Amino acid sequence: MAAHAEPEEQSAPGDRVLSFYRNSTVLLTGGTGFLGKVLLEKILRCLGVRKVFLLIRSKDNRKPAERLQRLLEDAVFDRLREGTTSEQLLERLEAVEISLDADRLGMEATAEARLLTETELVFNVLASVKFNESVKNAIATNVGGTQKVLALARRMSRLKAIVHVSTLYSHCDRTTIEERVHQDGQLNPATVLQLSSTLSAEEMDQLRHCLVGHLPNTYTFSKRCAEALIAQEFSDLPVGIFRPPIVLSTYREPIAGWTDNLNGPSGLCLWTVKGFIHVIHGNGRRKANLVPVDCCVNAMIVAGYDVAERSMVASRNGGVEPAHAGSTCDRDQLTVPTVYNYVYDKPNLTWGRYMSQASLGFDGLLHRLWW
Repeated sequence: MAAHAEPEEQSAPGDRVLSFYRNSTVLLTGGTGFLGKVLLEKILRCLGVRKVFLLIRSKDNRKPAERLQRLLEDAVFDRLREGTTSEQLLERLEAVEISLDADRLGMEATAEARLLTETELVFNVLASVKFNESVKNAIATNVGGTQKVLALARRMSRLKAIVHVSTLYSHCDRTTIEERVHQDGQLNPATVLQLSSTLSAEEMDQLRHCLVGHLPNTYTFSKRCAEALIAQEFSDLPVGIFRPPIVLSTYREPIAGWTDNLNGPSGLCLWTVKGFIHVIHGNGRRKANLVPVDCCVNAMIVAGYDVAERSMVASRNGGVEPAHAGSTCDRDQLTVPTVYNYVYDKPNLTWGRYMSQASLGFDGLLHRLWW
């Protein structure tokens, strides 16, 4: 009988992702925000990373080190603190002060040197998420900040992957949103940045209708600009654009039902159940693209792994990523950077059902009396 080799045991996808992150060094922007907090907690609790650099701006007369201390006191980190001390956590965390107004983010030279030699993975979550933000501020943070973070990443000697967080609504004026950066004839992002740095806030507001066009707000416009910027200036990097839908409170990790703000539907639900809102202008039969923040974070982590895998495959194939098995696309149709639309293609939740479910358990008589 001929001898034969036993087939190699294939590791589970989850094991491959965990192995990829183990003992790695991660750079995170936006770690003090809602999405960033949950991502940071998950990285520290589950991925076994060696170190996390947090790029933090000074705010309200608090330096980054103080903001980091206060950040770790948040309830979202309670589960993480059960098995470790604050001192042990800080051994794996380093707050690095930045300024979006300064060249090269204004980092101290020695801190920048450590970032450039140690960082392997970048999660760019930093953003202004205000829908009513001025055009100038939205561009400065969401476009200019992205440009400076990715320019920093380009100089990293051990870089494996970048995940840039955008929004599913960056192209919400389109009937079909594909997993690619759509070039819809908007102004060149370099021109937009030049205008923003040259003109005053009042002058930029006068141009708002020309810049924003059919998009609903400055947030979606600036996120679209940032995507175009990445495609035009940083497509040589291992970068993926992650587009989440509307992000809600946690489903179960690390605490069920946790949130730290009243943005979006959370605030809408609060004022509805309190009786302040009785009528909402909209179509209750429309599908609601909502996702718990912990599910979103899990997808972002897997996206980081996928970006690195795609980059390695492309380097083995002379810089071109082959089409997936069973895919009908050819090489000319493949786009860089990789784009992830994080949405279920057949959601069963409508806005009407969501709002009716939100009011369950509350006294309907109280609502009628208030009205």
